[in-house]
Amino acid sequence: MDPWLIVVAVAALAALVWWLFRPSAKAEPRALRAASGSVTRLAERGLEALPLGLRLSPRDDAVAERFDFPPFGRGAERAATEVVRGTVDGVEVLAFRYSFVLEGEDSPRQYDITALGTRFPWTGRLRLASLPREPGVTPGFADAWRVDEEPPGLGLITERLREILMDARLKASAVVVQPDAVVLVDTVRRTPPDLVEDLMLLKSIRDALRAA
Repeated sequence: MDPWLIVVAVAALAALVWWLFRPSAKAEPRALRAASGSVTRLAERGLEALPLGLRLSPRDDAVAERFDFPPFGRGAERAATEVVRGTVDGVEVLAFRYSFVLEGEDSPRQYDITALGTRFPWTGRLRLASLPREPGVTPGFADAWRVDEEPPGLGLITERLREILMDARLKASAVVVQPDAVVLVDTVRRTPPDLVEDLMLLKSIRDALRAA
């Protein structure tokens, strides 16, 4: 990384640390406190975003309002943090950490969201959820994925798409495709997912669907 980028990254990290631990943070909802609690994750997101020309925001709940499929729209104290957005090679990119609290649960549910803007000529939505897999067993597509929604009569799930979805990175994830975006929904880990790797996977999914 160029020296000037390192300087900018360090300055941005210092600002983010102040934002996370300022006195008013103690009064924030528990979902937001949990979601913004990892300074390391936030710094890593910033270091990913800068070389790609993307912007990083500690929090912007409005980005989650764009989507209306699970896990969005559930629970209370909804928060979108670690928000990365902008364009890469003219294509819209959006990534963030989404959290909410369900009634009766003490800990917030948290997800890593990565979305790639696109344009498809069809309407409706394709939504697939990865199924649990036995260790050491290589399942077929039907045993690895559940189709929750699919536009009728289009035949979008081609052999090429099946091959891409069997990538090990997509285990324990969900993929949602609507006419304006391809979205990866993943459970939150201690470190954020590799943004470049995920964008490459989403582009592969987009291209397979365009060829369908």
